[in-house]
Amino acid sequence: MKFIGKYRVHFAIKGGGHSLNPGFSSTKGIHISMSRFNHVIYHEKNGTVDIGSGLIWDDVFKQLEPYNISVVGGRISGVGVGGLLLGGGYSWKSNQYGLSIDNIYGYEVIGNYWKLNWIL
Repeated sequence: MKFIGKYRVHFAIKGGGHSLNPGFSSTKGIHISMSRFNHVIYHEKNGTVDIGSGLIWDDVFKQLEPYNISVVGGRISGVGVGGLLLGGGYSWKSNQYGLSIDNIYGYEVIGNYWKLNWIL
């Protein structure tokens, strides 16, 4: 980040999915991947889920399956969590619960990652 700031290098943040092909990004500069931010933590007590910003929705659903719960997330395979939410997020459940972004309880930036607290 110091290098980017010092030399004013163009950069882009890549969430979980899409734009994997060269030239599909919004920059020819540095790409910062969020792929290591891949946690899903279910909080049964308060009915929320923490979702890492580097995931794709397929992986979120897969990690929540053992709990028999779901969230208002992406409906097409390979869609990243961050990108879908930035665009509002149409889901198979949007008619019932609104857009994906409407179901976020909170955002939290902690050190090197941010998490979403999701309403179930």
